[in-house]
Amino acid sequence: MPPPARRRLLDWIDAGNEDAVDAFFANAMAKSLLLDWGMQEGMHNTGLHTPYEMMKHYQKYETASLSPRLTQDVLLMAGAEDHYIPVHQLPDQIATLTQVRSLTARLFTHAEQAQNHVQVGNFGLAFRVILDWMASLGTIEEPSAFGNSVLPR
Repeated sequence: MPPPARRRLLDWIDAGNEDAVDAFFANAMAKSLLLDWGMQEGMHNTGLHTPYEMMKHYQKYETASLSPRLTQDVLLMAGAEDHYIPVHQLPDQIATLTQVRSLTARLFTHAEQAQNHVQVGNFGLAFRVILDWMASLGTIEEPSAFGNSVLPR
């Protein structure tokens, strides 16, 4: 969402202007099947009935207050064409992880067929990356012990 529209929407949410938020989303959802689907899924998953209620609810979910406190090894994975999570959130999140012991970030691409949300299209690659990362930390045996037939490269 363009920054001016995002700011206006957040101002309405913060001010409790339910009518403006719901009208904004009704208009935007009528123009975008993807947004309509995402909002409908979000309301269904939260049990809420309006875009305003859902947006207010989702404001509770943030990592900025916790990320600087993390001190363990971290693996971040993102899809280059994720329809939920904007790709800029990967470097944004990396910037907040100031105290981690180690940080590994992986951006999955279209060429790998893993560019989508949670790497839909190539779960095998995503699992392989996770297992290789865990093995590099010594938390599991080498991934080859699990057999290549289960998790192709």
